[in-house]
Amino acid sequence: MTTPAPETRYLLSTEAAAALRALRTPQAHPQDPPTQFACGVSSIPDHPELWLGSIVWAGYWRMQEDFEALPGVTPLGDPWDPVPAAAVAPLQALADGHHGTRVSEGRTHGKAAPTVAVADTVARALRKAGQHQ
Repeated sequence: MTTPAPETRYLLSTEAAAALRALRTPQAHPQDPPTQFACGVSSIPDHPELWLGSIVWAGYWRMQEDFEALPGVTPLGDPWDPVPAAAVAPLQALADGHHGTRVSEGRTHGKAAPTVAVADTVARALRKAGQHQ
């Protein structure tokens, strides 16, 4: 059994989200078609200018460095890192929306959504926001 490659998560501007969706792997041979990276981009409620993005870089570290240098790209960090302060409010919006959906579907109690805080790790903040790693 192989271990899946870890996803790298980002807080993205609209332009950076478009750049992420457009990424293709380099061609090994000119006749090979470029393939798209395994990536995803989700809108964030109440933050129309921000997106949550994820990608599996699969060893393309130069492309990763180039992408992370673009304006509007905020890497969330490793799962054990503290969540960046700039990501707290957008992740809280995702947590509120996710919790509202769960309540409406009868899958949870009516308590308030979990609170995302700067003291949370990236993994914990994403879990609270319904964006499991």
